[in-house]
Formats: sequence, C-alpha cells, structure tokens
Amino acid sequence: MIFFYDILLNKTQNQNEHILFNRINQWEKESIYKIEQTAKEARIELHQILDNIIDHGKKSLNKISSELRQAREFDNFFENDLTQWIQKLNNLRTEIKYSTRIINVNNIDHYIDIENDGSIEKDQTMTEWIIRREVDKQSKSVVTIYHPTGPSFVSIISTKQKLYYNNLGVRLDCSAIGTPSPVLTWFRTNGSDDRPSTFVQSSEFIDVFENGTLFIRPFRDYSKSIHAGKYICRAENPSGSIQTTPIQLKPQIYDTYEIEVKNTYGYKQSSAILSCEISPPSASSYVHIIGWLEKVNNQIIQLDLQPKTKYNLLSNKNLIIHNITDSDDNRTYACIANNEMDNDTRYSRFKSLRVRDRSPFGPELSIPNNTEYRAQAGDLIELPCGISSISTHARISWWKNGIEIENISEKLYNNSLILQLSHISSNDSGNYACRIDDELSGRLISSMSLKVNVPIQCRMSVQEANFNAGSKAKLICTSNLIKSIPTQWQWYHNSNRISTNNDRYSINNLTREHMGMYQCCYIISSSDSNACCAQTQLRVINSPPFILPDQQTNSNVIIISSKDISHVSIDLNLTIYADPIPIIDLYKDDQQLISNNQIDYLPSGDIFTHYRIHVSNLNDTGLYEYRVKNSFGSITFSKHINIEGQKPFIKPISNLTIVTGKKFTLACYASGQPNLELKWIDDRTKQVINTSLTSPILLTSINTQSNMYICQAKNLYGDNFIKAYVKIQIPSKILSLTSNKIIKINETLNIYCLAEGDNQFELKIKNPLSKKLNIIETNYNYRRNLSLTIENIQMSDSGLYECYAKNNYSEDRSTFEIIVQNVPNKIENIFIDNSNQIIWNKPFDGNGQILKYILHIRYKQGTSWSNETIITINDSNITSYSFENLYSKCTISISIEAINIIGSSLPSNLQFQTNIKQLLIAPYNLTAINISSKSVMLTWQYPSFQLCNDSFIEYVIEIIDEYNQSISQTFKHDSTAFTINNLKSFAQYTFLVYAMNELGASPKSKPLTIQTLESVPLATITDLTVTLLNMSSVRITWTFDNHDFQFLNGKFRTFAVTIYENYNMSTLITIETINSTLILSNLHLSTEYFVSVAICNSFDCGPSSLAINIETSLSSKLLMNLLKNNFFKKEIFNLETKNS
Repeated sequence: MIFFYDILLNKTQNQNEHILFNRINQWEKESIYKIEQTAKEARIELHQILDNIIDHGKKSLNKISSELRQAREFDNFFENDLTQWIQKLNNLRTEIKYSTRIINVNNIDHYIDIENDGSIEKDQTMTEWIIRREVDKQSKSVVTIYHPTGPSFVSIISTKQKLYYNNLGVRLDCSAIGTPSPVLTWFRTNGSDDRPSTFVQSSEFIDVFENGTLFIRPFRDYSKSIHAGKYICRAENPSGSIQTTPIQLKPQIYDTYEIEVKNTYGYKQSSAILSCEISPPSASSYVHIIGWLEKVNNQIIQLDLQPKTKYNLLSNKNLIIHNITDSDDNRTYACIANNEMDNDTRYSRFKSLRVRDRSPFGPELSIPNNTEYRAQAGDLIELPCGISSISTHARISWWKNGIEIENISEKLYNNSLILQLSHISSNDSGNYACRIDDELSGRLISSMSLKVNVPIQCRMSVQEANFNAGSKAKLICTSNLIKSIPTQWQWYHNSNRISTNNDRYSINNLTREHMGMYQCCYIISSSDSNACCAQTQLRVINSPPFILPDQQTNSNVIIISSKDISHVSIDLNLTIYADPIPIIDLYKDDQQLISNNQIDYLPSGDIFTHYRIHVSNLNDTGLYEYRVKNSFGSITFSKHINIEGQKPFIKPISNLTIVTGKKFTLACYASGQPNLELKWIDDRTKQVINTSLTSPILLTSINTQSNMYICQAKNLYGDNFIKAYVKIQIPSKILSLTSNKIIKINETLNIYCLAEGDNQFELKIKNPLSKKLNIIETNYNYRRNLSLTIENIQMSDSGLYECYAKNNYSEDRSTFEIIVQNVPNKIENIFIDNSNQIIWNKPFDGNGQILKYILHIRYKQGTSWSNETIITINDSNITSYSFENLYSKCTISISIEAINIIGSSLPSNLQFQTNIKQLLIAPYNLTAINISSKSVMLTWQYPSFQLCNDSFIEYVIEIIDEYNQSISQTFKHDSTAFTINNLKSFAQYTFLVYAMNELGASPKSKPLTIQTLESVPLATITDLTVTLLNMSSVRITWTFDNHDFQFLNGKFRTFAVTIYENYNMSTLITIETINSTLILSNLHLSTEYFVSVAICNSFDCGPSSLAINIETSLSSKLLMNLLKNNFFKKEIFNLETKNS
C-alpha cells in the first residue's frame, strides 16, 4: 500500500512533465510563429499595395502635369481642355479615395476585418458601403458586394433664375444623399448651351464650400460669364452622377422701392379690401407682401390672417376686412414686404380705413372687374364679391366660366359674398363671377379670374433596377402637366447629355458601360422658370467580362531600352467589367504565374487589377497575358515585352508524347526586337511548316510517327533555334472483333479479334469456361489478329468472350456475347387449382424467347374421348389456363408444349377430373322474334359448355300473363331457342329464362315483356234493344261490359250497326259509332227492319249480334185518305187485323 502511495505522490509532483503539456507548449510556439509570419507577410503586402497606389497616383498626376505644361508652352488649349483636365483630377481623387478603402490581404487563413479608417463618411458603415472577404489563393475567393446607392438631391435652387444685388453677392445651396455620400461640384455653362463646360472652383470671385454651397462675392467689376452665368450643381458617387437644371444668375444694382396701402375705404355691412402696391412695378419680381399690421393705441400689432375671421389675406396678398361697421372707421393699417435679394423686411406707412354709409343708389363695384388672383395648388383661398351696398332682398349667385355653381352653400359665408375654395387644383382655375339680382336696382356682376399654379413633377417609369447584360431597357418619363403644352425633354447619363428630346429613351443591348444614373428633365421653354427632373439608377448584371486597358500603353508590344534593363518595371493595369466577379489568371508564355497582382473591387462590383513586371534579363521578356472568365464568357489581354536591340530569345519547349492520329499543337514563345521572324521547320524533311512575325508561333499537326521539329527565331541581331521532339505512341487498342451473335445449336461459329499496339504488345481471347482454344494468330506492323472456329456449338459455349490487349503503358479490353439457341425445356410442375384451372412454371426458353404455348385438350365421354381441342396462348408471360364454362363432372386429358424460334419443347401430359359447379351465370340477350297474335319465338344466349358423362343443362322458361299478374305456364327446353303457342291476342306477356343442372338453377335472366298482335274480336253484343220513337225513327241501345274487353283481341275501334229492310240484303247499310246508343231517322213507313251490332278492333270486326226486327207505322194523314177511299177499306181491315 505504501509503495502505491509513493507512486501516486510522485506522479502528482511531476504532473507538469506530462507528455500532453509538452504537446500543448509545442502547439503554442508553432501557432505564435505562424501568426507572426502571417502578420509579417500581411505588412509587407500592405506596404506594396500602398506603394502601388501612390506610384499609380504619381504617374497619373505627372501625366496630367506634362499635358498642362505642353499646352501652356504652345498656348494650344481651350476651355473644354481645362474642363477635361479638371475632370481627370477629380476622377484621380475619387480613384485614390476609394482604392484605399478596401485592401485585399492574401495568404491569410482567417478572415480579416478592416476597420473604418476615417475615409468612410459618418453617415454610413462599411457594411452599407461594400464588404468583401477573401480566402487564401489556394481556394476560391469569396466576395460579397453591396452596391452603392446613387445620389439624389435633397435641396437645390427651385427656380431657373436667381436675382441678387451686386453689393451683396448670392449664395447657391446644393445638397444630396447617397451611399457613399456624393461629392458635390459646380459647373458653369457656355453661352446659350445648357451643358456644363467650366468647372467652378474657389477664386477671387467665388467661394465653393465642401457642403456644396457656392457663393458669388460682392463685386464692382462685372464679369458676365461669372456674375450673370448659368450654374449647374453635380452630385457624384461610384454609382454615377446627376445634376440640377441650370440656374441663371441675374445681378441687380441696388435701387430704392416704395410700398403703399391703397383703396382704404369700405361700406357698412360689406367687406373692405386694402391693396399694397410696390413701386416701381419691376421691383415686384423680388419684393413680396408677407403680412399686414394694425396700429392700436400707438402699438403695432401683426394681424392674424385666417379664413372665416375678421381679417384674411387674399391670394393676391390684399387684405380683406369682413363685416365692417362704424367701429372700423379710422383704424390704421400697413402692409409688410420682404426683399428676397437682401432679405430686408419693411412695412409701409399706416393709412386709415374710412367706412362709408351704404350707397343710396344701390349696389356698386368696390373691386375692379377682371381682378386676377393667383394661388398654389393645395392652398385654401377666398374669392371676394367686389360689390358693396347690397340689399338684403337681393339674390347673390356665383358663376364659373359662364355656368352657375350649384350646391356651394358650405363654401359661402359673410352673406354669400365670400367664396372659399380649399385644396385647390388646376381644375379650379377659371373665370369667376359674383352676380347680384335686385328687383329695384337690377343686376350687377363682379368678375374675377383665378389661376392655380401646379408645381411641375416628373416621374421615371423605371426606378432603381437590375438588368441582364444584352437585354433591353426602356425608360419613360411623365409629368403632371397638361399634354397640350409644348414641351421638350432633356436626357442625361451620368450628367452627360443624350441626344434625344422624346419622353422615352431605349437601350437595346445593355453592357456594364450603360450602368449609372439616368435623368430626364422636363422643360416647357427657356423663358419659363417651371421645370422638373426625374432620375433612376441602372445596374447591369450577368455580364461577360470586357476590358478597358490602362492608357499607359496603347500597344500590345512594349519595347524596353537595353540601357535600362537592370531596373525596369512595367505595370499591367486593367479595369475589368463583369458580373458575376470573374476569375483572373496571369500567364507568361502560356505558363500560369503564381502572381501577387493587386485586385481592387470597385464599388460597382467590377475589378481593377494591377501587376508590376520587373524586367532584369531576357528571361523576363515574353508574352504576359491576363485570362479572365466568368459564367457568361471569357476574354484575354496581353502585352509582349521586348528589349530593344535584343537577339532572339526562345523559351525552352518541352518534348511531346502523343497518341497516334491525334491533333497536337506546339507553341514557340520568343522575344527579340526589331523585326522578329519565326519559323517551324520539319527536321526530317527540312520543310518550313509555318511562319510568323509575332510570338507565339504555333505548329498544329496530326502524326502517325515520331518526328523532330525546330523553332527558329531571327532578326537583325542574330538568330536562335530550339528543337522539340514529338513522340508518337501506339497504345493498346482493339480495332475490331466479333459482334454479338445468336446461333443455333450444332452450327459452326467463327470468332476473331483485331488490335494494335507497341512496346511488348499482348493480345488474348478469353472464353467463358476458360477452355483452351485453338487460336490462329496473324501479325503485321503493329497490328495482331486472333481467330478461332467452334464446330457443333453447344449450349455450354454460350457466354461472354473477352478480347484483351496490353502493352507496357496501356491496356484495352472489349467483350462480345455468344448465345446458342435450342428448343425450350419440357414444362415441369403443372398444378391444378380449384379443379378448373391449371398453372405451370415457365420453362427455360433455350436462349430464344418463348413465342407461345399450345394446349391439346380432350374430354372423356363415357368410355371414349372427345376430339382434340387446340388452344394457343400467344403471350409467353401467361402460364395458366382456366376451364371457365365447365359445370359438369369431367375427366380431362391435356398436353402442353412451349414454342420458340427453334421449335417446340417435349409435350407435358396431365389428366385430371373436374367437379360439378353451381350455375352462376344468368342467360342473357333474351330476345323475342316472329311475334304473332298467338305465338312467339324466344332466343337467348348462354356460355358454351362441355358436358361429360351423364351431366345435363336445361333451360326453364316462365311466362307471366300481365293481365292476370301470374305465372301462366312453365316450359323446359334443352336449346337456346323455343317457340311458345296458344297465346292470347293483343296481350302482354313477360318471359324469364334460367338454366338448371344437377346442383340447381342459375340466376334468372332479365325479364322480357312483349305484346302479341291483334286478331278478330271474339266479343259479341247480347242485350240489343230497339225502341220506336215515332213512325220514322227508332233508338237502338246495347251494352258492353269491361270484362268483355279481354275478348276484343285488339284495341277497340268502333261498334258496327247493320240494318236492312224486309230481308232485302240490297238495302243493308252499316253505321260505325263508338257510343252504345244510336238513333235511326227517316225510316220508311210501315216497313220491317232488321238490326244487328258487331264489335270492331284495329284488325277486324267480330261476329254480329242476333238480329232483331222492328216495324214502322202509317201516318194519320195517309190513314184518313185510305178511309175515304172504299177501295182501301178492305186493306185497312186487313191491316188492323194484322196489327191486333
């Protein structure tokens, strides 16, 4: 125990020596070293970047200075040149300002956050401006760009003309917002052209402040271009620039002016209107009335001017005093005026208001007709009725443009003498009139006009938007002015005038050059001070790269003096426009350089890249090339550096190994100056293949054998050459081989494989069973052919055969399949399902698709078998057969064969017995044919079936008499047709059929209802009566009971009444009627008639009833004549005797 305690104590005391602590200490040292190294490299790179920025600025500034010196020396420059130089200096200032904001630090494993160095304005953060993150050069750079927001003016001079006193000067204010904050500059136009031409900066006449304010100092010596010029304020940031409309300065020599109160009178119970006149009238353009004063007890009080109060200010700045009374008499008033040029405010002398009594002559004008009132849109104004001394009985009405204004009671006050209009618009402009109609004094009209000034507003159809490169942008400007006013539009792109005066501007093929700020300005005329501008910012995205090279070198060839070769450096500066940000690679003589070129991401999302080439010897000369690409395209930019008087220098060319028959290209990069000549020469034939005067020179060819080529460079200072060997390899390649084959068993098969290759070339054929094959080999040049023959081919020879080629640097393999076909195997495993279906397994198809199955079926009938029934199943996927219509107990013998393209399999035999089944199917398609009045033939259908042994199937026919609604008869029959006789005529019957076997009946068929045809009626009349109505008329009546309708044998049509005289059939007549009563008139006197009645249907009439007789009597007149005539006495006696 003590021993273990000592060990534990020792471990505790020496825990700082644990191996893990050593690892942690080692990790700490390595990490500190890596961080120090990374920081050191970052500092070095930062110094280089800053040096490059400063150096670039110095060179650009020196170039501008040189141009200025030359221009001044030769006195050869104009004002436009000065403007361009100033613009270049501004651009240089902006470029340096923005280039130092973001610095890329490469080769750092972690992201570096660059803090605000003070160059970013206070009203923005780095996140609002632009954020970029870069990973080390071994991984793709990750850049996040937040696009800047274009400038927008906040406050500008709203008028086109600005008056000022020469002894005071004038201040022009201009401020704008944007991200980053815009730079504000001022320009002066040249003469009548409104385009900015002269950059304005602080001088002895002008002060320009950083906040955008411009101040023209007081002056005595007048300079028209400065003191009466047109000035434009421009706001610019990386998104682009916008500018104001020109502001025309108009200096004035200070002159006195007077203001005086006029029209200081009024009538009781009316309104008094006091005017304030400015003299001279020309001073009214800059002196404006701003209020009114009243003197009360020697105290001056500024009036509170409000609508519907005692005092108000009219739109023409006159003072209106409502409802004046005697207490208003001798109250004094003065007007207040402000001079906008010196901001001097003064008031006039006070004048007393004199209140007059009402005119005894009735109403009269107190304000001159056609007084003009002006107001701004949205104002609330009052129009006074300039008529006083109005009777209380007078009717007051208001009119506009000759039409009476209706429903304006809420707009009138002060006894309808004041019309108040609120929130006025251009629609309220017009000619107004106040009309007084009085029965005593007649009609009086006070007329006035109102002009509403609507501030002009412009709107651009497209706000800030992104467009795909190559697409079309259509900008449309609109204003709120009336369309009929003649106008012209001025368009600007980044403050540069666009040559169009229409209200729309289209760009058909957008590129990154079209990005920036667009303005449209609406100008009615040069003399009108009303104008407006609208703007939008366009960004072009999804653009392929394009390059604007730095102006330092305009040629693709740079020639260095041989005297300066030890300390020459050349800058490759490029601005690359593209979206998304492209990948930039730098190559020298087609070899990619691991460059430390500086990349600055411009605020627009484009790229400025800078790479410095230090040329110290011939190895540094050659073709330097930028290769730029993004997902939408790629471009290149190259510079070829030569040393003056240089003997040709050729970059070493590596030997080339290619596969025979493939195209190859050799590039020979050379430098030398002047007059460099390059050639490619075939070393074997000594023929010149290609020539060129520029590097590189290319050799493109297709060879089948190895060769040496010479690149030769030559100029006045010497020549040089270098050799390149092109080695042609013939890799292992299978050229052709036996295609896939299907062959019948016992036939002969020929197989071959042809391949080529060099350098220990091998070729083999492998069979599925790896049997040794009798292969014949043939060789020629680099090719080899293997062939073999298989006689009496068997199923075991089926399978994949492989042709395999190999040499010491490549291999190739290809396979082909041999399929040997035979008849299908015999069908095994036949199963019986539910005694009426057989199922079998699909046999092996013998490598040939089974086309069909053939079934041979026989039924045992007693001691003998039926004839063979052949069933063909043409779908090889069906491996079952059902005996669907077999309802009896049967013994069946069946034989099955599978058939393919080769032939049929051996038959598979089976014998089995089925059971009796219940009949589950009802007879169908029950039809009646040959319908007569007494009989009908029925036919129906039933599935065909096979009867075996003593089995039977018979059909039962049920007949339902629809008249009695009962089954009248039942028949049994063994066929599907049956004739039924002894039916009633014109009767409805319903028939049902079902089948029966030993197990019972099947379901019944659908009922069939028919109607038999008509026949001769069997019904007769038995209660016929005749009644004599008079000597020539009789009534015949009879009855026909409902139960007798069943003997009609058809549809009742009529009763046929037959009558004839004294057994004389020639007098027989028949009368048809549907009634059971008939009156016969106009019968012969003393005549015996026989009458009978028959019933008729649509087919015929039935038997007549028993005839009854009736005799008519003599008339009384005839009887009297007979009595008078003795001759007739005997006849009368006989007649009486007979009648008795």
